[in-house]
Amino acid sequence: MTLQHLFRPALISLTIFVLCLGVQGFAGETKIAKKDVPAPVLKAFEQSYPKATVNGYAKEVENGVSYYELETVEGNTKRDLLYAADGKVEEIEESMTMKELPEAVSKAYANESSGATASKIEKVTKGEKVTYEFAMGKGKSELVIGPSGQVVKHSKAVNESKEKEEAREENGRN
Repeated sequence: MTLQHLFRPALISLTIFVLCLGVQGFAGETKIAKKDVPAPVLKAFEQSYPKATVNGYAKEVENGVSYYELETVEGNTKRDLLYAADGKVEEIEESMTMKELPEAVSKAYANESSGATASKIEKVTKGEKVTYEFAMGKGKSELVIGPSGQVVKHSKAVNESKEKEEAREENGRN
């Protein structure tokens, strides 16, 4: 077997790996300048949030469709706004405090959080759908609650070493 035959599979694998990285880069979020944001997006933003300041712009491509994200702040409120190229708002993520939450959401949070403090609270609006997202434990747990207090999602942080230890003990008993 020649040296060329030994390296050919490695070279093919490396080429595929590099190509996959390139494709992932196109599907993700890319920071852009204001001049790269379509005029309808800027106009829609300025009309809806005339007192807000933009801290950053990004472009996302999902399923071949381009979206433009504006990271903004207005007073104490941070907002991430996702727009279609035509200026239509696709999603709004808005920072909140516990005091600003609807009562039903506060009660559901108290029941579901097991006393954990939220490190981040956001009101998320997608079209007509509104949810409240809570990040807890350095973002390792997430709780999503609907406006009437229904739990939409609750992902709890898992202590992997404890879980592995319990699995070993269970296997040892069998």
